Amino acid sequence: MTRGEYAPILSSMRKALDIGKALRAARATAPKQKHRDQQGFAAGIGTAQGHLSRLENGHGKPSLDLLERAAALAGMRLSRLIALGEE
Repeated sequence: MTRGEYAPILSSMRKALDIGKALRAARATAPKQKHRDQQGFAAGIGTAQGHLSRLENGHGKPSLDLLERAAALAGMRLSRLIALGEE
């Protein structure tokens, strides 16, 4: 899927999708140990640790760009990251 195809899908799934759960799972599976804690993962995706914490706790809406960076850092496709939030 292209980036443009993900936006409407993600938008329609926001309520059913647990973004926080998906981000926590992605962080836990990051290939590099230094990216498995919140501080390291946040730095790796270019955001503040506090922002990542709020997202993981269900407060706020991450941008598609942030989700793409999180998926890439965890070594997975964006579609897999989204699926982690549905499991």
